Amino acid sequence: MSKGYKSVKRKSTYADAIADGYSAIEELASEMRDAYDNCTGSGMSDSHPKVEAFSTAADELENANQPPDVPDELTELMSKECELTTTTPRDRRRGPARWARLSDACNAIQVAKDYLEDLAAQDGLPEEIKEAAGQLASELDDAASLDGSVDFPGMYG
Repeated sequence: MSKGYKSVKRKSTYADAIADGYSAIEELASEMRDAYDNCTGSGMSDSHPKVEAFSTAADELENANQPPDVPDELTELMSKECELTTTTPRDRRRGPARWARLSDACNAIQVAKDYLEDLAAQDGLPEEIKEAAGQLASELDDAASLDGSVDFPGMYG
């Protein structure tokens, strides 16, 4: 983490962690697609490194921005409270960087995924709940693994 950022804990539910994480990924995908469209609309070639970087980032984020549906049998279990760690700029006048927003989104999804994997392995739960938890956890894999794999182009590079 950069020296200009600090970690802050916040409360959420597992269902909200998934929804918020995917919402942030969708927002980042939209930003990258808009940046790509602006570059190509201003006459920059598609082969320009910055245009390619915007396109690649948008594609990677768009591939993982559709949240899976939470099965009915998991609704009550997913409403339990969890603790998430977010990355906040120390200077409150600045918004978080794209890498920090993606990291927070992936962290939130990973927390929910870990919980679902624990449910799937837990003894004493009905088999349909364990299967649904395991299936939902596997559907979260792509989004949870985005952290660090998407390269956001610099503003001036």
